[in-house]
Amino acid sequence: MKSISIFILISLFTISCQQKRVQLPQVSEVDKTYLTDHSAIYIFFDEETKQAKLNRSNLITSTHWVFHVDKRNSLYQSGLQIDKMQTKKENPMNPHNNPSSRNYFSVAEMTQKQLGFIDFTPTRFRFFQAENQLKTANSIQVFVRKDGFYIDGEKIYLSEFSKNANKSYLWVFDGAISFEDFVRIYQSLLKVEIIPSEIFYTKS
Repeated sequence: MKSISIFILISLFTISCQQKRVQLPQVSEVDKTYLTDHSAIYIFFDEETKQAKLNRSNLITSTHWVFHVDKRNSLYQSGLQIDKMQTKKENPMNPHNNPSSRNYFSVAEMTQKQLGFIDFTPTRFRFFQAENQLKTANSIQVFVRKDGFYIDGEKIYLSEFSKNANKSYLWVFDGAISFEDFVRIYQSLLKVEIIPSEIFYTKS
């Protein structure tokens, strides 16, 4: 078993890999602050091109995966890379596939100034395309922006979803929001026991 050991620069809330740094999303609290048997995936933010750069050189397929995603990346840029890695993990032909392994986002937990983890294993990332509209036949499409949740153009408060737990929702996130904003919104859903099976992201 390999316990997590990542050098954290508390003043900047960054982690380092091969002389590159990832600025982690900052959150107020997390449930998990310790992991064993994991390997890392880095999604850097290229300051020159403003694009997301994937590094999976240290990845071990059979372990838990920790996604260190720079908070400055857009959800669209990050989502494409997360989607790609989820597809890789789901490959049934992979001899090292471990169905019990989990996927986590790493975050900077601000209250205790420590590294934290958010489990997103149940949630599949997908790029939102025209054919996805077909799923709205039996689901209510929720468009998620930085400033809130919208159904048919009307802003809906998070508490309303908990009151209608028996309804099916299609979660479509604005791909232009930052990854940090996405993490905070996703965490707010988890706190009220809403766990999207799929998250669709639009193009920035």
